[in-house]
Amino acid sequence: MDDVTARMLCDLNTRFYRAQAASFSATRQVPWEGWRRCLAVALEALAAAPDGGCATGGARSGGATGAGAPDGTRGRRACEPSAPAARGGGRGADAGGARSGRTRTPAALSVLDVACGNLRFERFLGEALPGAALRVDAVDNCAPLAAEAAAPDGVRFRNQDVASALLAGGDVLAALASAPCDLAVSFGFLHHIPGFEARAGLLAALLGAVRPGGVAAVSLWRFLDDGRLARKAAADHARALAELGIDAAALDAGDRILGWQGAPSAWRYCHHFDEAEVDALAAAALAARPGSRELARLDADGASGRLNRYLILQAPA
Repeated sequence: MDDVTARMLCDLNTRFYRAQAASFSATRQVPWEGWRRCLAVALEALAAAPDGGCATGGARSGGATGAGAPDGTRGRRACEPSAPAARGGGRGADAGGARSGRTRTPAALSVLDVACGNLRFERFLGEALPGAALRVDAVDNCAPLAAEAAAPDGVRFRNQDVASALLAGGDVLAALASAPCDLAVSFGFLHHIPGFEARAGLLAALLGAVRPGGVAAVSLWRFLDDGRLARKAAADHARALAELGIDAAALDAGDRILGWQGAPSAWRYCHHFDEAEVDALAAAALAARPGSRELARLDADGASGRLNRYLILQAPA
């Protein structure tokens, strides 16, 4: 894909979310099941890290700043066994969560959330980890969407256009992370980034944003595997190309322009991920941070339970 087309697609999505912030937010209120399973995998991996787990009560050297752990946790492991983790198929380590079948509740957790939308993941974390001291850097370029919900305690929102920064080839990592975090995620966003190199760049930046032994996780939308969504995408795509004057040959395989709730000219660019691209994305990110490993791949969400493919990586300890 050429740079002009890629930037046009980024601009298309920016206009879509600013115009449709309220209606889009109304459809994004319930946590995805995949988040629960990703969190179980991440917390188990963090707890098993050589430094003793998710966090200690005191600040870690090079770690995120912000709220510390509750009194009494300094100098000891801050993760304690909690409820059984959901289990399921996948690739790599047990994709359903902890191999022991138990998640771990951290006393403190620092998170980077790229494309936070209406802060739904932040609210999920607060509910899933009651009592944990959370510090979240939430990044999005649609402030009206983030304003649809009050930011939970410990959340700092930053308005930043990550997709355009990736296309410009700048140091995205430096812009995203002020300090290494425990967990870096981007859910429902990679399908909006035009071009493989930019998508791989974001995944590598997420992995680079975490501390040694930290975890990065992304969701990869597979809407063309769903018959109903694929048929709707085909109809929307044809109309959008004609209305926007886009040459289909300028797009990459898996690229589609989708409509929204029948609203006129409410177009957004989306990309479908096949397994070959998931393989390539994982390989590129692991090569960018040698010593990292793939923890898991898992399928979740939608009526089929397979609408999103989650890729979970761990930085070297």
